[in-house]
Amino acid sequence: MIKSMHMGKRSVWDHLIAIFLVLIILFIVYRLWEVDIRKVPFSYSVDGLTELTFTKCMIEEGGFGYTSDRLGAPFGYASYDASQSDYLSSIVKKIVSLFSPNPILVINVSYLAGFLLIASVSLAVLKSLDMDDKAAIICSVLFSCAPYHFGRGMGHFSLSCYVAVPIAVYYIIKMMQGNILEKNGYKGWGIYILSMIVIGISGVYYAFFTCFFFCAAALYILINEKNIRRIKEVLLSIFLITVTVVLGYMPTLLYCLENGKNENGIIRSAQGIELYSLKISQLIMPITGHRISLLAHLKNKYNQNYTINENDVCSLGLLFSISFIVLLLLVWKKQYIPKRNCLHELSCLNMAAILYATVGGFINVQGIFFDRIRCGNRISIFIAFFSCICTACLFSGWMQKRKPGRTFVNMLLLCLLAAGIYDQTRDGYLDAEGIFQSVEADRDFVKRIEEKEAGNGMILQLPVMQYPESGGIMQMGDYAHLIGYLYSDDLRWSYGAFRGRKGSGMLEVFEEKQLQAEELALQAAKMGYAGIYIDRKGYDEAEYEQLAKGLFHVLNCDPIKSRDENKIYFSLKDYTAEKNVKQDYCSLEFGNGVYGKETSQDREWRWVSQKSQFWIYNWSSVTQRVRIMLQAETPAWEESHMLTIQGEERHTFQMDPGESEQYCLELDLDPGFHSFEVYTDAPLVEAENDSRELCYMLTDYKVELIK
Repeated sequence: MIKSMHMGKRSVWDHLIAIFLVLIILFIVYRLWEVDIRKVPFSYSVDGLTELTFTKCMIEEGGFGYTSDRLGAPFGYASYDASQSDYLSSIVKKIVSLFSPNPILVINVSYLAGFLLIASVSLAVLKSLDMDDKAAIICSVLFSCAPYHFGRGMGHFSLSCYVAVPIAVYYIIKMMQGNILEKNGYKGWGIYILSMIVIGISGVYYAFFTCFFFCAAALYILINEKNIRRIKEVLLSIFLITVTVVLGYMPTLLYCLENGKNENGIIRSAQGIELYSLKISQLIMPITGHRISLLAHLKNKYNQNYTINENDVCSLGLLFSISFIVLLLLVWKKQYIPKRNCLHELSCLNMAAILYATVGGFINVQGIFFDRIRCGNRISIFIAFFSCICTACLFSGWMQKRKPGRTFVNMLLLCLLAAGIYDQTRDGYLDAEGIFQSVEADRDFVKRIEEKEAGNGMILQLPVMQYPESGGIMQMGDYAHLIGYLYSDDLRWSYGAFRGRKGSGMLEVFEEKQLQAEELALQAAKMGYAGIYIDRKGYDEAEYEQLAKGLFHVLNCDPIKSRDENKIYFSLKDYTAEKNVKQDYCSLEFGNGVYGKETSQDREWRWVSQKSQFWIYNWSSVTQRVRIMLQAETPAWEESHMLTIQGEERHTFQMDPGESEQYCLELDLDPGFHSFEVYTDAPLVEAENDSRELCYMLTDYKVELIK
């Protein structure tokens, strides 16, 4: 997507060589001769499960897989609140899915294809920057196989598919060097606009970082050229990327306009900026689990002494680390840099990245106003490409000056490639046999449930886990409940209603640990669930044994067990028929303006703001008469205030200061959701060190049927 990416015969061979080298590296690193990529995903936990789910939703539902009726049953699954305009990785998966409906094969092939795409694009960029062909091939392969790529893996496919990074860096450098757009014809403008669009659909992080570097380029131009006219190219680039990102967010924006803002969905705060910032030490340290025991021990000591999270994958590798240090030094010695290469521009961009993203950098100032971009460590892949260009530039300059023999150059570069890959990768990225056994056990377990519950029955999954980002429960990893959806074709699963949206809190009744097996079975049957799926890892041993034995006694049937006995399933069909259980349950759930539960000794309450909302869900297929009871405790105001509950009708109550009062409504509710807006003219409570808008406390609440 760059002007000079025209494919001559020699250039085609260069790209084929780079792709061939990457394939060999992947074959060895992942031991692909032992892996059946149709059955073994490259990641099978936490984010790996979400990536598999997104892929299956895309295949099953069409489009980009934002919704599914088979997750969050019966409310449905919609991931618009988590959308980050990362369409590029989705497009790759979409293309691969044209050839197979198998989500495991699709995501595996897409992930591997990412290595090839990055190597090819970065090679084109290096050649466009006048690097030696052989040095460009080796450096592009090393960049494609960066520790960041393997560390992000399949679970963070949108981040590991960093095709846009070399494209972005190319245009940033060229704009710093001179006015390139006016020299290009319509073809050049077309490629440039398409390149900005690709950057804009590569995810908000890469788009944001690119715009930051364009701003750094503008400052560079003003300081060195004092030509404000040249800034128009930079502004145009930022505009095109921003427009693309905004258009990419349109599904989310339209969804929020229709359903309201989700204040309780994905929660981010400026405090996370320090936690996920870039650390220079992690750039130059060896990778965790390095093949050389001394280096592995050194990194392990470092990890034991400092906070480690996703920033652990930022290592540049030895070769690129040397170039990184060279770029830092060249900021001070511009006169030593030949005018024809781009090392000074790279050194300035490299320094800008450090000043912005490192711990305590300018990203902390940004966080005061905008905290959605908090993982500064992700800028490391830009730094890696700066180092990649620097490495290629230094070797190209050395070969041009010394003119060594072809054989010597070939052997030297191959040795550097081998040493670089040895340094940048480690053993054990993929436990193929272990994952295969887990996949087969889960597939067999779910298929037996599907045979038992023919049709599109709903399955209650316990323990109740919030989606997304619950952090896991006990020994049960986050997103573990997704395996039900992954291996079924018709069944609908209770897990997956997006937190903060309708339906995400309707199963709260099952979170109570003291809920007896008989109550649990009756509640689930009243809601219309066909069975109860239990993940043993989400309970301590005593809780699990009590629950399993209790359900066995109440339901009087043997459960379906997974091969490792970590998951069991009880059918409710016979119990529902025998007890003649009617599906007549009504659930109450809180939305924006109602905060989480708080407890003190034997008291329990929720703080409520001046404006709030709640929903009632009628699980039955008929209209039901219900009584809604809300118990509120008010602060010691100076005077009384009014409380209004707005549903299909308006209900107004008086709130007296310093009282605990119950407000009751009797309504006829049709099947499905019913929304209620609650607002009051009462003042907010002044609370130190609490940014919430607190008005009064909700101490009890329930919905009961009126027979």
